[in-house]
Amino acid sequence: MDERLYWLWLQYVLNPAGNSKALLEVYGTAEEFYEAGQDEWKSYFRSVHKRSPIERSNEKVPEDFTDTLELCDKHGLKIIT
Repeated sequence: MDERLYWLWLQYVLNPAGNSKALLEVYGTAEEFYEAGQDEWKSYFRSVHKRSPIERSNEKVPEDFTDTLELCDKHGLKIIT
């Protein structure tokens, strides 16, 4: 799967104000975080957030962002990874 889909999913889960830098210091990549699963996410979010983004992680999977990625590619927009 295109790794950018994991990044789009992660930004959706964290929302624009989310701190992906701290998360990446622990997990390395958005894909590794996704693959870690919900039990690991709950533990991580409890340690850094007052309100857990777990609900948002349940709403979508990386593949749900295929249309977004295609739109970005069509318009020459880059996904920062």
